[in-house]
Amino acid sequence: MARQLEAGGYDTDTIANRMSGKAVAEFDEADKLLQELDGVLRGEVAVIVAAEKKVANQTLWLFALAVLVTVAVVVPLTLLNMFSICRPLADARRLAGVEGDAATLSRHPAVVAHAAESLRRHNATAGGQSRRVAALRLQVSPPGGDEIADKGYINQREVLRRRAEEVAALYRDEAILPAAD
Repeated sequence: MARQLEAGGYDTDTIANRMSGKAVAEFDEADKLLQELDGVLRGEVAVIVAAEKKVANQTLWLFALAVLVTVAVVVPLTLLNMFSICRPLADARRLAGVEGDAATLSRHPAVVAHAAESLRRHNATAGGQSRRVAALRLQVSPPGGDEIADKGYINQREVLRRRAEEVAALYRDEAILPAAD
């Protein structure tokens, strides 16, 4: 429009004002639409930000719950497991009346005598030859690796392979036999 005024495309300023007024009205309408669109977009952004904050808050609560479950369940179970592993060693020390490691205590006469007596008591109530234990050896290292099956059972084939010398000792005079009646 400004170019048309300069080039003399309009006869009078009145006609130019009328034409520019129409353009100004369209511009104002477009500006209103842009402001309305800006308000809608800002509202949608606010909703999205609120949803993100809600998800972040839920994630934080879930993490706190996971930590609480860990403290309330895993820690006590770990302590119980630790006590169940350590208690036999403490019992053996008490029987032997000495402080020692597992290998030393497993050969101590008082511990061997206690194991033999326990074996005798078991066999007395076992209820049949197939349930009786003929001899045993006290192991100082727990089963590990492939000696434990996926379901938590002892893998006999792997124990026989890895502990062949221990198994052979059962058939020599190196095993604990049940105490005599």
